[in-house]
Amino acid sequence: MKSVTEDPITHPEVIRGGFELRLGEKISFIGQGRITPAGIVSAGIITVAIPVATTALVRAARR
Repeated sequence: MKSVTEDPITHPEVIRGGFELRLGEKISFIGQGRITPAGIVSAGIITVAIPVATTALVRAARR
């Protein structure tokens, strides 16, 4: 994997991840990310909130 400049850690519980995806000889994608445990919880809450809100809107539209 190619070297990617690393940002300084700004939170003591930061979780980092990265990947490199190669498609043939000429195409490659490199990605990296970081998240905190609070960010994971927030992502879970919003993932649940979207279908719940959609269900409420569909039920209201049927009336």
